[in-house]
Amino acid sequence: MNIGQKHNRRLLTIMDQIYDLSLLTKKNESIRYWVEYNPMVIDSNYQKPEVEIGILEKLEEMGLIKIINPGGTGEYE
Repeated sequence: MNIGQKHNRRLLTIMDQIYDLSLLTKKNESIRYWVEYNPMVIDSNYQKPEVEIGILEKLEEMGLIKIINPGGTGEYE
């Protein structure tokens, strides 16, 4: 898998998670999205929280989402 494919997979995974959460969220309510971090995971497929946060911020720059409350470490609304 090349860099572009890996990036697209990460992006689509996050967008899928946000979409799934939107289906469970009432109209005009914020979607609660948490960036999870487990330092005990040793897996090449594990998404680092810094990368996930960077993708969320890039999605906001692109106008696809709006981060209302970056909250504490990894808490996004």
